[in-house]
Amino acid sequence: MNCPHTWFSTELRGGKRLLRRRLRDVLRPAPKHGRALAAIMAALALCAGALVACRSGSGEATAYIVMDTQYYDDRGSVLEIPQIAGDDSPDAQAINAALLERKAAYQVYMDDPFQSGTWCEVAAFPVTTERYLNLALLENVYPSYGTDGDLYAWVYDRQEGRSVTVEEALDLAGTTEDTLRDAVAEHLASGELSLPLDEDSFSIRGFRIGEDNDVTFYLQGANVDGAEGMDPWLGLYTWNQGSLHRYQETISSDVDTFVPAELVDVMDPPLWCQWRTMGAPADGFVVTRPLALWAPTTAYLGLDPASLEGVLYDAALNLRTSEPGSADLCLPRVTVVGSYADGNATHYLCTLHRTYYYDFLLLRGANQGGGADYAVFTVEDTGDGFAVTNAVDGGDDMSPGAFYQSQGAPADLCAQLDAAYESEGMPILLRTFPADELLPLYLSRCFLAPVTAENQNMEAAAQTFMDTLPVTARGEALTAAFGADVWERLTLSFTQARTASLRTANLDPDTGEESPDGTPVCVTDGDEWRVDLTVDGTQAGHFSVTNAAGPWTLSRGLVLDI
Repeated sequence: MNCPHTWFSTELRGGKRLLRRRLRDVLRPAPKHGRALAAIMAALALCAGALVACRSGSGEATAYIVMDTQYYDDRGSVLEIPQIAGDDSPDAQAINAALLERKAAYQVYMDDPFQSGTWCEVAAFPVTTERYLNLALLENVYPSYGTDGDLYAWVYDRQEGRSVTVEEALDLAGTTEDTLRDAVAEHLASGELSLPLDEDSFSIRGFRIGEDNDVTFYLQGANVDGAEGMDPWLGLYTWNQGSLHRYQETISSDVDTFVPAELVDVMDPPLWCQWRTMGAPADGFVVTRPLALWAPTTAYLGLDPASLEGVLYDAALNLRTSEPGSADLCLPRVTVVGSYADGNATHYLCTLHRTYYYDFLLLRGANQGGGADYAVFTVEDTGDGFAVTNAVDGGDDMSPGAFYQSQGAPADLCAQLDAAYESEGMPILLRTFPADELLPLYLSRCFLAPVTAENQNMEAAAQTFMDTLPVTARGEALTAAFGADVWERLTLSFTQARTASLRTANLDPDTGEESPDGTPVCVTDGDEWRVDLTVDGTQAGHFSVTNAAGPWTLSRGLVLDI
């Protein structure tokens, strides 16, 4: 509603200066016949002043940002969901509801981290200024291709208690949507390959308002499909005062966090984008993997760790292999193609092949992969065995001879190896153990060994089941047969009923079910152990536990033998 503006109309705006001027004019001495009117006007002005004071009080910035969800697991999933607190305005509640909708889209990654072969990364970037609350979520699902991710953003004016629109942000920045679109198009066209912008893919994903009303826009846009033979890629950009920046996450310590980490509100525990400077939160990771694998060293496999084959294998295992404590398995193989003496040491020129089994313990099986490059190992004879004193690899971007020569090998030997590589193949002087021999050996050591202090998973699964028995019908039968103290007198023993095995199967990537048209993967079938329950030496019953689905769980319920 547009009200007429007159000096005698008391508007609920204008500030204290205008109010003082009104009061001064109203309270100026009036002719005698107008004193009653002046008194009335003064009273009205004071009432209006009270209303203005109430309005100013309600506009104080009371809203602030809190974290509803901070979830991090050892699968790699990140889920951070902020909320606005301290303000129950309709716009604040609408933003909170929209954020919870984003949480719901990724809830399955918290409820069932291994429901598929993917993991999510939803990183929050809350930025608070004196006037504005800036909230942004950068979302990705990995493995991914063709996108820098998706972004959702909201800005809340906590003085006026409302959301800020894109149109208002454009006006505040003195720019237009066409200008922002042209900036992205120019960036793509000026690249190493000049690519046109796919106009339909461009969008303003949101914005951030900093101090002094400095506006940064979040933009998205892809190159045209097939342009210059390039696949379309949906990129994310930030635009500020005419300068465009392409977001590109790196795996270095200087990871691009989209919003500069120094601007992001400091939370406790710290947010994902702050970890590299503040450290990951203590006890912040949810353990989702059923069991961390033991490193497949020669000592663990029962091989001779002091033999030449053993020391080369162990040295290769320590070069760019899986991270300790993960559910991935790496089995390297070293092939020696040449050597030369250097004082008391011998330099072995090798090719190095690694066989990877990803997510080895999971229901979906071990997705097998591999890779090869060149390596040089320096070995000394210790008298009662061998020891590797230096190991270098990474020569996968050059010829084998060029890599060996870069590590100090004689030029003539390197030339001979390159010539052999180009013709009939390099000589094989020695080979360490192949993966297909090591894998059954590893399985037998890792899964089929008797229950020990280091391997309590079967016992834990059995005990969990036993803890539920007293209130069941079978538990009551045991109490009736052996007395109320039966739970203190029983013992458990384990016998292997089915061995772990590795096989190839075609699995549907979405459901994990075997399907003729599915993706070929390497599947690990788990063990099954029979658990016999005895009381004072008397057989009372038996049940079974298995790790076929990853974690050790009950596979067959209790059968009473009494």
